[in-house]
Amino acid sequence: MIVPMRKLTLIMPAEDRLAAVRDLRELGVMHVESVELAENAGRTNLATRLGEIGRVLGLLEAMPAANSGGAGDETGEAVFRNAQQLFNDRARLTREQEQLQQQAAELAPWGDFSAEMLTALRRRGLRVYLCRGSAAELEAVKSAGRLCREVGTEGKDRLFVVISDQDIPAEELPLAKFSGTLTLKQLREALSARRAELAANEQELMRIRCELPLLRRYHDEIAETLDFVTVRDTLADHGRLLTLSGFVPEPELEKVLASVRAHGWGVLHRPADPKREAVPTLLDPPRWARLIEPLMKFLAISPGYDERDVSVPVLFFFTIFFGMLVGDAGYGLIFLALSGYGLYAKRAVPAARLPLALLVLLSLAAVVWGGLTGNYFGVQCKGLPWLASDPAKDQHVQLICFILALAQLALGHAMRLSGDRHWRNVAGQLGWFCILFGNFVLICKLLLYPGEYPGWLMVCYGVGVVLTAIGEIDWKDVGSIFAFPFSVVGSFVDVLSYIRLFAVGMSSFYLAACFNDMAAPLMDRALTIPLGLLVLLLGHLLNIALAAMAVLVHGVRLNTLEFSNHLGLRWAGFEFNPFRRRIKDNQNIAMER
Repeated sequence: MIVPMRKLTLIMPAEDRLAAVRDLRELGVMHVESVELAENAGRTNLATRLGEIGRVLGLLEAMPAANSGGAGDETGEAVFRNAQQLFNDRARLTREQEQLQQQAAELAPWGDFSAEMLTALRRRGLRVYLCRGSAAELEAVKSAGRLCREVGTEGKDRLFVVISDQDIPAEELPLAKFSGTLTLKQLREALSARRAELAANEQELMRIRCELPLLRRYHDEIAETLDFVTVRDTLADHGRLLTLSGFVPEPELEKVLASVRAHGWGVLHRPADPKREAVPTLLDPPRWARLIEPLMKFLAISPGYDERDVSVPVLFFFTIFFGMLVGDAGYGLIFLALSGYGLYAKRAVPAARLPLALLVLLSLAAVVWGGLTGNYFGVQCKGLPWLASDPAKDQHVQLICFILALAQLALGHAMRLSGDRHWRNVAGQLGWFCILFGNFVLICKLLLYPGEYPGWLMVCYGVGVVLTAIGEIDWKDVGSIFAFPFSVVGSFVDVLSYIRLFAVGMSSFYLAACFNDMAAPLMDRALTIPLGLLVLLLGHLLNIALAAMAVLVHGVRLNTLEFSNHLGLRWAGFEFNPFRRRIKDNQNIAMER
């Protein structure tokens, strides 16, 4: 369910500004309403520093883990400053190295020479010109009677030297251009020095990576301080009084009112109204359904306050979709072993429990579906005959796909029906039930069981269209009238789109089987067995990666697009984020002032 919210406006004396913000942070139950704030140098500096710390954190986390000890810094700020400087140095050294490599590549065909050498030859009456041009330009120079010596080619360009005892106008020769003044030897020495500096820089960064916990804590401290300063500046000044507006879950209202009474403040509160204000969404699904929260956070989606909590149906159907899209019991067992081990190894890390528990559930779904269809690493084994060995097994899987489509889309309309019992909505949703069932029967007749169409099918469609038109068309809105036929046709496409569960699962099976067939001849000889094992490993790893992508693309889409459209869910909400203390002993009091 979506937890009901109360809109609060707190009224307090101006001298309580800092104390009030601190007390609200300790309560940790109020989502402060966003307002447009005037520019503030301190807040801007904090936001800039937070962004830079996040950048440094991301760069360090992307580096491979080091086995050496920490850098020896005692504070997160010291770690940040050191790492920031090292990353800036690395960027500078990398740019310089690229420039030196470009200059060395320009000089490499000409060998090791210097501008002083050419100047010395000129004093002796010998002019040497380094040229770069097309074959036609080289022939033109030769035709002019110049002494030329070709030294190499680069693509379609010819590199050649022109020697003369007299000055030659620059416009008569395609002179080569160089971006530096160093000799090839000096460039190679400079490159060697840059590589050594980069290696030392990398070593120091690897040592600093061991201090990631300190840096993460420093990031959280700055984030908490920025929250404090932002809320402090959000307080509206009315002379001797200050006001602050926000949202509090109804179960937590009494806690806030008790604090208000203790401080002698004033408070106004009323039920939150999504038609008047942007209200945050706080979901409170059944405990077991919270397994879906990591997926929602990963996708950064949330239902609106005036919408519905779909945690239970999304978890149920997404689990089934995962099993069908992966479709391999062998892969499921690998996922299950990895997630089970991770759940045991990270049992002391609260943030890891839900994602790993979700992966355990999804892995079990893949094992069950793979076992039913008899698919183990692309090898057909014994399973449920109706799905594994029956000649019409593909038709049976497709039938399951369309049954899932009918069930999920009809559930969306049932949820809309339960939320609004007005006669027009009842008529509209009943009409959609008829249309969806008609789509299901029509698709089965077209794709699975060809034959005569039942006579009642047109009656079902007719009743559905009439009821839906009565319930959902706004006859005063031309756009609503013209959009209705497309909605009906779109519902047919929505049901049909669930065939992707069968298609992706089947392609995963055949891809795995192809890699097995490629590796089989290599397993006959002892010398080629390692190569065969490598083919199997790389092939199945590729297939697993494609299966994971399919889950993210197709499994997520069916829930957040097809199902959500029929439910009328726009995912227009934003998460309830109370102003609270995240670090118990944050000492950045000076910044908060």
